[in-house]
Amino acid sequence: MTVAVLFARRDSCYKQLPDLDVWDADRDALNWNGGCPVVAHPPCRGWGRMRQFSYAHDDERQLAEFAICAVSEWGGVLEHPAESSLWGARGLPWPGRLTESVATRSKLINSAGATVPRR
Repeated sequence: MTVAVLFARRDSCYKQLPDLDVWDADRDALNWNGGCPVVAHPPCRGWGRMRQFSYAHDDERQLAEFAICAVSEWGGVLEHPAESSLWGARGLPWPGRLTESVATRSKLINSAGATVPRR
């Protein structure tokens, strides 16, 4: 099964893994037509705790909307900081908090110790 990775970094380690269709800035994830589950990594600087210092424009913030729609329609994962304002702004369940919705769940994952291959 192929999984699409949306909004990946140009140097993403996802590009080294099999069965992933990686969409970075060069491919432009907004051109992705769907058809498989996604791992969506929309930019967080416009939604994060330090957003008041961010230079993110509204069009960059809208990438998160595209990601939410992709995950909702095709299934998958929306990767965003736990304290992102995106969760509350879009009525999504906060990571690590219980929700009554079976269709939409959030999981808090501590990625601080994750190993990421570097070039």
